[in-house]
Amino acid sequence: MFDELGSGPPDGVVFVADSSPTALLDNVAWVQKLNTEVSTRGFDLGKLPAAFQYNKRNVAGALSVEQLRRAINPWQHPDGEAIAARGVGVFETLKQVSRGVLEELRKAP
Repeated sequence: MFDELGSGPPDGVVFVADSSPTALLDNVAWVQKLNTEVSTRGFDLGKLPAAFQYNKRNVAGALSVEQLRRAINPWQHPDGEAIAARGVGVFETLKQVSRGVLEELRKAP
């Protein structure tokens, strides 16, 4: 998964979280792994273009968006809800991270 990061900073990052209550600890663990990997390569996840997608919003007992934000998005990156299996919210997440990437490109000399 992380081998694709290469030597330079990633253009953008999308983190897809599972909204199921039973997946919260896995979501937290994966965000920590991502943050560690990005940090090990000398980058700050908080400063990279990123978007968080809270997927599986249709599952019974889905965690609230606010619970997910508090648990896995301390950087307050753009985020949104999705039901990827139905295509709901997927394009919106792509637009969010794309905006961040374009903003970074505009800053480049």
